[in-house]
Amino acid sequence: MFCPNCGHKNSSAARHCVRCGKSLLIQVCPECNANHFATAPHFSLYGFGGK
Repeated sequence: MFCPNCGHKNSSAARHCVRCGKSLLIQVCPECNANHFATAPHFSLYGFGGK
């Protein structure tokens, strides 16, 4: 598995990158079923007009 932060190749069992320490865990968004790395939270802005 490659780290999304630094690109270092880690073992498939790694939970954190051995180079930069970022989490390699993936979470599935309950709203859209997309995969997201645990360090990149998914925010929904649905319903906000931005006014």
